[in-house]
Amino acid sequence: MKIITITIMILTLTFLVSAYYPGDTKTFTNEMQIDNLVYTIVGNTTPVYPEVIINSTNITIKFPIDMSPDSFKIVFIEEKTKPPNKSNRFWKF
Repeated sequence: MKIITITIMILTLTFLVSAYYPGDTKTFTNEMQIDNLVYTIVGNTTPVYPEVIINSTNITIKFPIDMSPDSFKIVFIEEKTKPPNKSNRFWKF
């Protein structure tokens, strides 16, 4: 039983670690199924400027060819905007 559990854990963890290289283009399923997403890059030590194309079914990320080797996460969140609050529209000094 222990061997089966360890094997399942190793197989599961193998899919969690991914490596992408400069110039790579990767397409992922948009699990949120909305296209008004924004992203942020966290954990990087050098600037990263990927080209990101988002639609309601897929998210495509193209990593720049001149990207330095680094480790980071790309976090996608839903973009929500609020209309301006009329009471805060004018500032008094």
